[in-house]
Amino acid sequence: MAGRPSERQGRPRHLFRTPPDQRHRRRVVRRRHRRRSNIVSARWLQTHHGDRIAVRGNNTHSVRELVAAGAGLSIFPCFVGDSDPRLVRVALPIPELETDQWIVTHHEERHSPPVRKVADRIAGLMRAHQPLFRGETPIR
Repeated sequence: MAGRPSERQGRPRHLFRTPPDQRHRRRVVRRRHRRRSNIVSARWLQTHHGDRIAVRGNNTHSVRELVAAGAGLSIFPCFVGDSDPRLVRVALPIPELETDQWIVTHHEERHSPPVRKVADRIAGLMRAHQPLFRGETPIR
């Protein structure tokens, strides 16, 4: 595999939930994992809110849909939560969950024109939307 950072930008994560008029604000929704979780955000949720986890989803999409439906709150990268008008941030970024974003390709294919073109377009899209990826959207 070969990779390159897509600009130097942290990928902050926030707790998100539905707007205040929705119910079930105290419940936490977490992605389900078969084995002991190696996903940092899942471990963080378990450590800090494990006693409040009421619902678990099979994948990130289902967790986002559960939170949007009012089932509770969960952690999402800012570019996921901020781009969904059904969700609002409920806390400041969680520094220990910040990560860098990389574009990764197979080593032998990285110089292939189609692969290179897609990687360059993804990098351009991420540059054009840096405020979203950096979590610079204000709390609503």
